[in-house]
Amino acid sequence: MTDLPSGTVTMLFTDIEGSTRLLQKLGRDRYVEALRAHRELLRVAARRHGGVEVEMQGDSFHFAFAAARAGVAAAAEMQLALAAHDWPNDPIRVRVGIHTGEPALDGDLYVGIDVHRAARVMSAGHGGQVLVSEPTWAATRHEPADGLSFRDLGEHRLKDLLDPQRIYQVVVDGLPDQFPPLAALGAQVGLPIPPNRLIGREQELVEIAGVLGADARLLTLVGPGGTGKTRLAVQAAAELSDRYPDGVWFVALAPIRDETLVLGAVARAVGHQERSGEELADSLAGELAGKQALLLLDNFEHVIEAAPSVGALLAAAPGLTVLATSREPLRLRGESVLAVAPLPIDTDAAILFAERARAASSGFSLSDENVGAVAAICARLDGLPLALELAAARITTLSPRALLARLDESLGILTGGPRDADERQRTLRGAIDWSYDLLAEQERELFARLGVFAGGARLDAVEGIAGADVFDGLSSLVEKSLLRRSDDADGEPRFWLLETMREYATGQADTAGIAGETRRRHADWFLGLALRAEPELNGPTHTEWLDRLERENDNLRVALAFLIEAGDGEAVLRLAAVTSRLWLVRGSLKEAGRWLEAALAVGGSFPARSRALRRLAVHALDGGDLDRAASAASEALALDQAAGDAQSAAQSAGIVADVAAHRGDLDTAAEMYEVAAEQARVFGDDRELAVTLYNLGNVRRLQGSEDQAEELFVQALAGFRKLGDELGQGGTLLSLVGIHESRGEHARVSELLGQSAGLLAEIGFTSGLLDVIEVGARVAADVGRAEAAARLYGAFNALSEDLGRAGVHPAELASHDASVGQVRTSLGAEHFEAAWAEGADLAVEAAVAYALETVSSIASAETVPAPANR
Repeated sequence: MTDLPSGTVTMLFTDIEGSTRLLQKLGRDRYVEALRAHRELLRVAARRHGGVEVEMQGDSFHFAFAAARAGVAAAAEMQLALAAHDWPNDPIRVRVGIHTGEPALDGDLYVGIDVHRAARVMSAGHGGQVLVSEPTWAATRHEPADGLSFRDLGEHRLKDLLDPQRIYQVVVDGLPDQFPPLAALGAQVGLPIPPNRLIGREQELVEIAGVLGADARLLTLVGPGGTGKTRLAVQAAAELSDRYPDGVWFVALAPIRDETLVLGAVARAVGHQERSGEELADSLAGELAGKQALLLLDNFEHVIEAAPSVGALLAAAPGLTVLATSREPLRLRGESVLAVAPLPIDTDAAILFAERARAASSGFSLSDENVGAVAAICARLDGLPLALELAAARITTLSPRALLARLDESLGILTGGPRDADERQRTLRGAIDWSYDLLAEQERELFARLGVFAGGARLDAVEGIAGADVFDGLSSLVEKSLLRRSDDADGEPRFWLLETMREYATGQADTAGIAGETRRRHADWFLGLALRAEPELNGPTHTEWLDRLERENDNLRVALAFLIEAGDGEAVLRLAAVTSRLWLVRGSLKEAGRWLEAALAVGGSFPARSRALRRLAVHALDGGDLDRAASAASEALALDQAAGDAQSAAQSAGIVADVAAHRGDLDTAAEMYEVAAEQARVFGDDRELAVTLYNLGNVRRLQGSEDQAEELFVQALAGFRKLGDELGQGGTLLSLVGIHESRGEHARVSELLGQSAGLLAEIGFTSGLLDVIEVGARVAADVGRAEAAARLYGAFNALSEDLGRAGVHPAELASHDASVGQVRTSLGAEHFEAAWAEGADLAVEAAVAYALETVSSIASAETVPAPANR
């Protein structure tokens, strides 16, 4: 073999597209003949540009080039030669991938992550296509060979390379340049992006693939904290993603301490909404029943009591597979268990330590002088990945020899954990103890207090709990690998602890006697955040505040749980009332109801109790539980009246009127709304006035007074616009749509419906968007567009069940059912059911778009094509 290039190397990988199919079609002899011709064409092209053949396996090649430009030119010549060859049968189509990096030489082969990158770039392509990585493009873009150019295909998450890779296509003059989308991990693969590459674990990955490939549907990776179970599971899920076309979802269970919330976390991960009147376990099973999907349930040991729920889900969804990580098995029927051991000390552990040390200090490298100390460090830490990462972070201040001395000293006196605990777990505890002991006193206290946060915390939250001067301490903890940093969607930094670290930090807070004080500060700070958000949720910045609260869902739950445990009725009622608004808009109706009921059970008095009761009544109305809505609203009204608070009483009376309207007592509802509107004017409560005018308008419309209803809606809309309340505007516009619909003014209906949908989509109010879909169905039915109406009614029905809302207003149920019946009769049962099923398979965004297109086409007499399924 010619000497392989070293240093910066451009690696070119090829393989034949559909080789198995081609073999079956041509037969062995003709396939062998074609394979030989293909090999000769590729070898000639590679040699002409200075390429060295590294390896050939079956129908695949690995070539190496000293220059990126030469590698790209060789790839283009390969494709031109293959295209020009006179194939006696089907032409051979080859995909080519190129990456430039610095692989290590191991005898006659290259090793390292750059080799994998080149192979994965190739695997993402199609026959006849040449793909290059960003480093290769950067090295050649200024002077590509004649007849070549590049097309940016964007960033893609390639199989088993979870960090996004920017890929470019080489466009060759005279050859096709249009290909299907890359074979990358799609949107259905919801896995976290690891901060660095996985080292070692090749055997474990093979074992996981083998177990799950043998029809096993539940595999639990077990081992003590710090062995890298999560990182291994994420890598395995990525590599196996093509087995699960309907989805691969990561569910972080570490922040959860209540086993009843596990299925809710799963539902959120897969995008499933709770359904009114149906247990979440049943509706979630129905969602997953027909899917070939993988759930990665991480850190299950915290909620091990929820294991039977997972077993029931697997029984109900035969296409579902679960990969779990836990410190103990789930002990379910059919469970396979794989123990995750530490890394081999003399190989992978040393590589991991060296790589992480080099990341901490760019000047570090293994040498004859330090290799012995590094090997000893790996032995002392028993090959535990987390312990090795903590130790490697200290290379910035300690040499490997000094590091080993400190480690020996610390572990020699260590007795952390029970004496009968797993020795590796005690070693991990010792490694964390050792890193913790090296911290300054202020850093220790900060680290201990950080354990209170579930799902991490932004800087302002940390400052609120640990003091204003924490930035340097946070930076130091990040540098020492004790703390992780990521960015929220709005770009703000979020600091978070690995679960092992969080448990340790919580224990240190207990030891230092600051745990209770820290939990109190945490609850007070997030209550303060909620109270700051409360007035903004009805104004122009409410979307930003909803997003902020949604990012803090886990912390809000922790705060609610502490306040309930502490028996602080006033505080928990105030917090539950605000967070319930978040859950109402963003779709967690049942969870909102559970927290409100739990908060009300603590106690509390006026006005916090009254406000929470009103929120509970609103949630119960949306869920169709009129009895609970009535009792909650009546109790709130009684409290308001007893306290002599007329303004609060008017708000509660408005909800009592809502219940009356839902029960069909329109006259009583109208009288109460009239009184409430007058009281709102007296109090100068602009928002309550707008809400009441809107509700009164709906009652007047149901009573047949459309002109009066329209006037009320116009007044309400003006009020909501003045307040900057997009939710109120969107709902009122929908009611105005109904007025114009009854008059046959479809152009106006189309205009207002589009405005409403835009406002409701902007704030993420799915429940309101369902009403947009229902309007589209109704309008289509009215003008004889029966097929479109059936699709939209099917979408509305399915999505309402997903969300857990009651559907149409009870007063409109009869006309709704009559419209659906009319459509069924028009189409015939078989045609109706088919169209209904098509609609039921639509995502909310697609259904809304189809509704708007349908109404627009009715207004302009244009034809609308059928919608695309999910």
